[in-house]
This record gives sequence, C-alpha cells and structure tokens, in this order.
Amino acid sequence: MFTSNCGFCHQDGGRHPGRGPKLSKSERSDEYLIERIKKGKTGAMPAYGEVFNDAQIGALLAYIRGLDD
Repeated sequence: MFTSNCGFCHQDGGRHPGRGPKLSKSERSDEYLIERIKKGKTGAMPAYGEVFNDAQIGALLAYIRGLDD
C-alpha cells in the first residue's frame, strides 16, 4: 500500500527524502501523521482520507513507525 501510493514521493520506502520528506525516525506525533495522511497538504501531498479507511491508515502509520534507516 505504501509503495503504490506513497513511494513516489517518499523514496526508498520512506527512508530517504524525495518529493516528500524522509519518514523513518520521524519526530512528528502519530496524530500529526494520521491527520496529514487524511487531509494531505495543499500543493504538496494529496489527501487520502477518502481513499483509505482508518484501519489502512493505521497500517500505514505502523509501517512508518517500523522504518529504520
């Protein structure tokens, strides 16, 4: 799910910056990351709140939190 939807901008599975920031070892809160996934960022990241359900967003968060460099 991450690779096909997020991997274009978050390089190497989120381990390196690309068009989007590096996600591994992010200091952002879980709440921040969930809201960013749901609502996106104007001009920078699409909103996925209507694409993914809460369980899928939770799985994305778990993936992000499990990343190492």
